Amino acid sequence: MKHFTFLFAMLLAYGANAQLVDGSFEAGAGTGVWGESSTNFGSPLCTEASCGNCGGNCAAFDGDWYAWFGGALADEVGSVTQNVNIPSGNTATLSFYFDIATAGAGVAEDGVAVFVDGDALWSAAATDSSAYDGYTQVNIDISAYADGGSHSIGIFGYQTTEVPSNFLVDLISMTVDGNDATNVNDILNNEKAITVFPNPANEVVNFKFGAAAQGDAVVRLYNLAGEVVIENNLSDVFNRTFTLETADLQDGLYLIEVNVNGEKFTQRVIVQK
Repeated sequence: MKHFTFLFAMLLAYGANAQLVDGSFEAGAGTGVWGESSTNFGSPLCTEASCGNCGGNCAAFDGDWYAWFGGALADEVGSVTQNVNIPSGNTATLSFYFDIATAGAGVAEDGVAVFVDGDALWSAAATDSSAYDGYTQVNIDISAYADGGSHSIGIFGYQTTEVPSNFLVDLISMTVDGNDATNVNDILNNEKAITVFPNPANEVVNFKFGAAAQGDAVVRLYNLAGEVVIENNLSDVFNRTFTLETADLQDGLYLIEVNVNGEKFTQRVIVQK
């Protein structure tokens, strides 16, 4: 059975990213660019420390974090979603690694499905466990959506019985005309452009800008109504840390938007006093 220490259970829709970001989920639960939802756990994003390992069968394919669907002693629906701009091209492919770690009750209603703009493009059920016994790469043709526009990519997992089934997804990537359209490292490597901490925040939230961020930046904090509650203009952010006061804010979820060097970074933060 999956256990999870993350209590937040809301799903927030982000603005479109220029590329698919954080395909390995290493930004973690509740702090990255993925929209996350889970009936029982708040988020399907897991590490062994936060969720356990389902008897040794559940682990990441790449890094420490991965998406774990199912794992409950009740009905469970989980999802990860991200809005992306898919560049124009003749051929486009969405790829990821998928593992049916435990088939549970082995029913066809339990499984994982991938959607683009609400269109179901791929699915696998617990009855397909022999085909996905261990992480297996899945490639989905998304050429019909390679038009330079914004599209919603969603991966949904379903468990319909009280017998835990465990479906694992990791290392998502996208290519258009053979070119990588996945921004994995720009904000997640050892020289992160922006790191936001602590999260949850209490009295303050800090913005640490790395070597990838230079020049001036504009930081906006939005509430769930889409209203700007704080806006700051920052100068010369290269390798510097700035502090934003949150003591006067109500507890809850906020969206941080940082504009630097013509690029926009968004991240969720929870204020919890």
